[in-house]
Amino acid sequence: MSGKRVFSVLLLLIPLTSGAGLMKYSTCATIQYQLSLIGDSIRHEARNFQSAPFYAGETVDVRLRLLLDAYHNRIAQYQQYGNQMSTFVQGKLKQFNLPVDGLENNISLIEKIFSTVEDRNAFQRLQVTEQKQSNQNVTAEIAENQKLLETLKLQSQQLQLQLAGLNETLALVETENKKLQATINDNAPHVRG
Repeated sequence: MSGKRVFSVLLLLIPLTSGAGLMKYSTCATIQYQLSLIGDSIRHEARNFQSAPFYAGETVDVRLRLLLDAYHNRIAQYQQYGNQMSTFVQGKLKQFNLPVDGLENNISLIEKIFSTVEDRNAFQRLQVTEQKQSNQNVTAEIAENQKLLETLKLQSQQLQLQLAGLNETLALVETENKKLQATINDNAPHVRG
């Protein structure tokens, strides 16, 4: 707003072309008032820029030159920020292998980068969710298999006990069989006769 005021005040100093010629009909008071407005505008703009100490005792043209220098410095600073942003955006475009359509500005390119990053993050979140579900399924399957293994171990132990019992019974039957064979063999002469 105040920059427009400075510009409009500066326009007042441009020689007017009317039928009478240049500003020869302006009074000294009007010119002094215009210069004081310019000086006030320069002071105001200098405060806005928070530049180095502004010399109030300097003439209007010196202060105007200082203000313009401050403007140029500010513009150079903004251009430097713009260049840094462009470098950053170009680096991200290369990093994410994104095409550039024509002469897109940094804002649209940043939106494209953020969109791509969000899409990749959504895809990774989906993969993580799927992996978690897969891990839960595998964990449940492992738990089922462990229960089955425990059941089979118990059955195996029971079968081992039954086998041991059958082996004892078999051993007793064989011993009894041998005794009966021995008894039959000892009684063999009596049987024949």
